[in-house]
Amino acid sequence: MPIRPRLTKGREGFGKRVAWARSQKGWTLADLGREVGVSGTCVWNWEEGNTHPRPGSLARLAEALDVSSEHLLEGDEMVEAAAANDDRSSRGPDAPVHWRT
Repeated sequence: MPIRPRLTKGREGFGKRVAWARSQKGWTLADLGREVGVSGTCVWNWEEGNTHPRPGSLARLAEALDVSSEHLLEGDEMVEAAAANDDRSSRGPDAPVHWRT
C-alpha cells in the first residue's frame, strides 16, 4: 500500500511544507511542476490539500525541493519555525502566527 500524506483542506501540513519549500527556491507552480514532471495545476492541488502525489512523484518532489520525503510527509519543527519567522516578518513583528498542523 502506498504511503499517503495526511491530507487536510487548505494550506496545512503537507501542502504548506511543499509551498514553503517551493517559495524558498523562488519557483512558480509551473517551475516545480516541470522539475517533478507534472503540471503546475497538479502542484497547486498538492499545496491546497486537494490531492496527494503518487510515490514516484513524491520522491521526485522531495529531490527537486532538496528535502526528504519524510519531511514533506511529517514535517520538521526547525523548518516550520523558520517558516513561521518568514511569515511573521512579512506581516510585521507583532503579527500572530497561526499554525494548524
